[in-house]
Amino acid sequence: MTNALLLTLVSILRITLTHAVPSVMIYSCYSTSASPERNNVALKKPVIANAKWADCLVDGKYKSTIIPLADKMPFVAVDLRDVYLLDSIHVHAQNQRSFYNQGLKLNFSVYVWPKFTTACDMSQHYPWKLVKAGLVFTRNGEQIVLLGQIRAQYIIIMPDNITFKKPNQGLVMGELRAFGEKIQDGYVPKLPKEAEDATKSGRTADNKTLASRLELASRSWNYFRKNDVIGSYTAGEVESAGVQKAVRKLIDTYNKYFVYHAICDRHPLKKDPGTARAFWNYNRILFMQRGSKIVRAPGATRNPGSVNPNLKPSSYNVTFNIDVAGSFFPMGGYAKPGEAFRYQVLNVSTSNLRGFRIRINPQTDNIERHDQYKRWPVVTTVEDLKMKGQMASPFGGPIVVQTPSKVNITICFKNVYRYGWFDIRNRESVRNWNTERQRYRSTPYMMIVGDQMISMVQTDIGVNTNRETLIWSTTYFDNVIKIMHNYRGSDYATSRAQVFVTDQQIAFGWGHSGYPLMGHNSWGDAFNTVDTLKKGECIGYPHEIGHNLQVWKMTLMDGAEVTNNIYIPVVHHHLLGLPAFEQPYTPGSSPNDLKDMVNTWKNGSYRGVSVNYYNYLARLFNESLVGNVLPLVLSTKEPLNSENLKANFWVRALCNESKYDLVPFHRLWGFKLNEKTLQFCGTFPCFIPEDEFTKQVPKLVEKVLKNYGKNCSRDTPCKMKLNRNLMRGINEVGKQYIFIHK
Repeated sequence: MTNALLLTLVSILRITLTHAVPSVMIYSCYSTSASPERNNVALKKPVIANAKWADCLVDGKYKSTIIPLADKMPFVAVDLRDVYLLDSIHVHAQNQRSFYNQGLKLNFSVYVWPKFTTACDMSQHYPWKLVKAGLVFTRNGEQIVLLGQIRAQYIIIMPDNITFKKPNQGLVMGELRAFGEKIQDGYVPKLPKEAEDATKSGRTADNKTLASRLELASRSWNYFRKNDVIGSYTAGEVESAGVQKAVRKLIDTYNKYFVYHAICDRHPLKKDPGTARAFWNYNRILFMQRGSKIVRAPGATRNPGSVNPNLKPSSYNVTFNIDVAGSFFPMGGYAKPGEAFRYQVLNVSTSNLRGFRIRINPQTDNIERHDQYKRWPVVTTVEDLKMKGQMASPFGGPIVVQTPSKVNITICFKNVYRYGWFDIRNRESVRNWNTERQRYRSTPYMMIVGDQMISMVQTDIGVNTNRETLIWSTTYFDNVIKIMHNYRGSDYATSRAQVFVTDQQIAFGWGHSGYPLMGHNSWGDAFNTVDTLKKGECIGYPHEIGHNLQVWKMTLMDGAEVTNNIYIPVVHHHLLGLPAFEQPYTPGSSPNDLKDMVNTWKNGSYRGVSVNYYNYLARLFNESLVGNVLPLVLSTKEPLNSENLKANFWVRALCNESKYDLVPFHRLWGFKLNEKTLQFCGTFPCFIPEDEFTKQVPKLVEKVLKNYGKNCSRDTPCKMKLNRNLMRGINEVGKQYIFIHK
């Protein structure tokens, strides 16, 4: 069909359908042009999508492609900014050779939404107004044209037959175009007019109290966006009637503005110096709300997410009997954003609740320093635990309790939302998991209780993982922690459990150590990808746990990313049966690692050591040599607070444990060793290896030995045995300490 004929058809349809009920006709072709005088109203408009290269959908090019990521609602949408009466919507299949047949033979629907909503809340309006279902691209570059009188501000595309129970792949496609007439300006909220006396009224503005600062901020946008409105205040001040009144007034004044700029992964906020302080103020003020119903944070329905409206709240008791203090003991329930839950301490073994706290959402990272936000900077609500209380969060999240000491406590919770409960120490919860995961799957996040690690992951990951897989992955992470403790000579049984939390956006990196250690949401996939774990490919977990268990007193120059990683080969070798100290395994034994070791020798200057050094020691003496020295480092009273003290203590300990003089060996790395070390190590027979690595630097080895003036053995050295049980506690679980009951 020619472009002229298509234009004629569109004109006829305009006349025919102007006073008729809107209808749709489908026209498939390969032409990418419309009438020369008509403008594509979708061109370069904002795209709402959880996708790679989202802007390609409306860039006007037909060789670029949008790739939606897996999502429970994998739609892509175009915000036209204004309301249009459209007469045609054109959707184009992708036409990039490198994407082969992606996006073809997948049924999809086109929808519209005729009025303003936020990108973060788009899914809350589903089902949107359907334009046409059952569409399908059959060939690359194909164009489908939908004709009819269609009122829209948003055009939405989503695959058909979505279950919404687990993430699904969206439609890979090339371009979306739309043609029509603007009939109404889009909604844009206006800030209230600046009061003339907002900051001056013939006197200095009153800003000494929290209430006065909040009241002033509600009258002056300039004051609100330029100043720290919160400042300092007492704990009881927030609860006062004056502050609560001022909080409500400020939120009423600015809520429409912040709703329009709602923050989530589908609508990131680029930090603007002119408004950054206003967003930071508003973020903190949202947490000051009190009451059974509070205003949700704009975007909270997307990140962290809201509870399925069909899920009913629950009331139950939780008893936890713990021997080691911690900050993130899960209570089995989720707080809905904007809705309060109630709690009451029924029994506690301590004389008071000093140091006890209750928290909604363990996503504790403050991302204020980022240039772009995919969620609000702070999303965690935390308060002192009371004997009886009510608590609400503008963001919602799993409820956890912090205890400062050993305690036995029972708390009654009301109006909380259950998530599937999996506690590796609770045999009944493990046995019932396949039933439990079908029953409770309607919260955004859930918590998994391991023997040594408590984890918070997206509920979709947990409930889509069967019992056997979840047992294996949870036990694996517990074993990782146990073997690290055993290797370094600390006691996992008396140490605080590790806590792992996933989030849409974290403070830095793709993951980082700490309490809790954090990872992006995709890190949670490791719980149902056992094959990947068994191959030793998920090294992010042992890397960050290694940071938490890092022995800093033995961490030499530039070793911050070294002594955390020395555990990884031990873990992979003993838990997974991998020859992790040998080539080509990483870290420490890849071809590049070994090449770097030799280059370090050639360089001749001391720069600390890398993982390749520790793996080399393991190949020569067995990993038990380093393992036997680590507890000595942890327990020594010597002040290892300088590079010189650390290096000399370390070499002396290695000599004593191996019963070899390892001074020449360490001079390959340029170690500067003092007389005390030389005398101590000199009492043992000297050793320096002769192998494929030292043979690459024969002159250096000859120089080292000549300068040392001592005959050194070049034969295979004696292997060491670990002086304790490396596998202590592996695949074992301790006694149950969290009990959920009526």
